[in-house]
Amino acid sequence: MAAGLVHAVTRSCSAGNMTECACDTSLQGTGSPSEGWHWGGCSDDIQYGMALSRKFIDNSAKNSSAKGSDALLTINQHNSEAGRQVSERQSD
Repeated sequence: MAAGLVHAVTRSCSAGNMTECACDTSLQGTGSPSEGWHWGGCSDDIQYGMALSRKFIDNSAKNSSAKGSDALLTINQHNSEAGRQVSERQSD
């Protein structure tokens, strides 16, 4: 679920469908036309997607399991973080 949220948010940011985020401009090229082709488009802002996923999924899990098992909460947080890390690695 966490990986799916990261993917959806980053794609929406790049497409301009969300007002809170935009492109990851760190990947845009700074070369001149004489140097040949360089990237100048809109890259996915994976860091924003990961932050929103942590805020949304992890906080809601903490709030909903106030009387639940600490072990289950820990497992769910671990699984969510693993999904986010897979998403981040896929974007590289």
